[in-house]
Amino acid sequence: MHRPPRRLSDGRPAGDAAAPAETVAEVLSLLQRPVPDSAAFDQTVSRLLDHPVPEEIPAPATSFEYELFDVLTILFLAPLASGHAREAIRAAAGETNFEYLVAYLAFIRAAHYWTETHPDIEYEPDVLQLMERHEELARLLLDPADADQTRGASERTTVLTALSESEERFRLVVDLVPDLLWRIASSATVVWCNHRWRDYTGQASLGDTGQKWMDAIHPEGRDEMSRALEDGLNVGSRYRQEHRIRRHDGAFRWFLLRGEPVRDQAGRIVEWFAAATDIHQQKCAAAALQESNRLLESRVTERTSELSDALHALKAETANRARVEEFLRQAQKMEAIGQLTGGLAHDFNNILTGIKGSLELLLLRLSQGRLSELDRYIKTASAAADRAASLTQRLLAFARHQTLDAKAIRANDRISGMEDLIRRTIGPSITLKTALEPDLWSSFCDPNQLENAIVNLCINARDAMPGGGTLIIETANQTINKSAAREQRITPGSYVLIAVADTGAGMTPEVKGRAFDPFFTTKPLGQGTGLGLSMIYGFVRQSGGEVRIESEVGHGTKVSIYLPRRVGVPDVDTPSPGLDNAPHAERCQSVLVIDDEPSARMLIAEVLSELGYEAIEAIDGPSGLAILLSGARIDLLISDVALPNGMNGRQVAEASCPG
Repeated sequence: MHRPPRRLSDGRPAGDAAAPAETVAEVLSLLQRPVPDSAAFDQTVSRLLDHPVPEEIPAPATSFEYELFDVLTILFLAPLASGHAREAIRAAAGETNFEYLVAYLAFIRAAHYWTETHPDIEYEPDVLQLMERHEELARLLLDPADADQTRGASERTTVLTALSESEERFRLVVDLVPDLLWRIASSATVVWCNHRWRDYTGQASLGDTGQKWMDAIHPEGRDEMSRALEDGLNVGSRYRQEHRIRRHDGAFRWFLLRGEPVRDQAGRIVEWFAAATDIHQQKCAAAALQESNRLLESRVTERTSELSDALHALKAETANRARVEEFLRQAQKMEAIGQLTGGLAHDFNNILTGIKGSLELLLLRLSQGRLSELDRYIKTASAAADRAASLTQRLLAFARHQTLDAKAIRANDRISGMEDLIRRTIGPSITLKTALEPDLWSSFCDPNQLENAIVNLCINARDAMPGGGTLIIETANQTINKSAAREQRITPGSYVLIAVADTGAGMTPEVKGRAFDPFFTTKPLGQGTGLGLSMIYGFVRQSGGEVRIESEVGHGTKVSIYLPRRVGVPDVDTPSPGLDNAPHAERCQSVLVIDDEPSARMLIAEVLSELGYEAIEAIDGPSGLAILLSGARIDLLISDVALPNGMNGRQVAEASCPG
């Protein structure tokens, strides 16, 4: 193995005149090599890094020795940019002789540098003796003809200084970058890494990093990383992928790793530059957001299910409420009918007296043969029956369980038709007065509900005047402008006014404020449901109108109903035709009559026979249905609604026509 000069190893003066000639020749050959430029330096470093087996001492006059010398030049001329050089020397010569070679070769380069740049330097005696023995060495060190070479060295020094400053600036910039940075040689060995890589991974030196840098990558990502590195070094592909990198304490953090191939002037891939950006917080935030979204979706689904259940429950509650309201409305009607019962019983008794008395006198005159006065008794009984029918029809319309059927009506006609019913309801101690607008506009509402509302208001007025008084029903046309609408808190427009006023006890402000509340009543327990005014309010609002109360304690109460005006011809209730105008039968038409009341069934059958129809009678629903299904010709069915034996008139009709 080649050994360095004995004098150097023994610590003798460097310029010992007794140095062997071959040693001087080696020094001369090294001193005559030009300082490598940046590109040559990078190529030399790359070759040294790829040196297959480290050699302790290079053989003389070999490319290995020249390359080491060229690289060592940088250690002296540009010490701040010598990181690559030191790594290359360690890789080629090994750690043991690194410092020895640096000292040895740097000394030779130093001698040349100082003699070239300091011509006035005083040489030691032993150095002068060495140059006297070796003219070629003296000529290289002292000959003035080497001025050009000296200037070239100075220029190279300037370039290297600039390179050193540039590399220093690069180092400062690299140190400011928060990323982990490293360079990988074509042998997949790390040849450089920044201090952030060392601080993070705990790999204190390139010796620790070298081939072990892959140990810092999470095991699940190493195979993929190896394939990417192989592609990058072989075909120059770029790389971008997220990886977990182990911290010095064993914890893993997420990084965005990017790889970029580095090529020489010939385009060959010589290195792979890698940078890793810490994205751990972003990954954790993304995972937290994903979990939050999952929880949110779960809660939304859960909440949607709850809302759906609540909606179904609300629909069921609404339907149940509607049923209850309808039941209460009907109960309120029945309450009003109960209020009417006393007066109506007296009226019906008088009517029945007229009918029964007329019939008895009719029978008596027939038995006496006195026929001249029969017509008068028949007309009296018929008029009494008409009055009874009118009262019965009003009661049925008032109490009937039916949906709203709005139509254009004249309120005056309805009030006039109810006047007898109202007089009998309020009793003889209360005077009824009406003040009806002769040219009253038409309104649009359910006539039965309107009559219901008027009757309820009259009953309330009667109850407010237990000692008697005056009840006034008035109608009027009202056009409310914007100014008046603001004062009355009503929508501007044209209305039909229907007002019921009394001279009773009146209301306190507290009672007036709650008058429209459902179930609110000032009557004793068991004498009122508190639904009358609330039902009136609901009906009027559904019809597009308003209700207002004016009341003062001791001065009575006035309830005003405002119904929107309806432009057009009102609907007219067509009266039933008399017997003389009734249609007669054609071609032996037959009619089935179902009624459990024999007298009613007999009378209907007699009338039909008078009109030319064949009347077929049945006493209940099942027997009537049997006739309908027997195949007999039935042109018309007349049936009472309420029938015995489990089948009413409507069920019979539906069963006979299943389609």
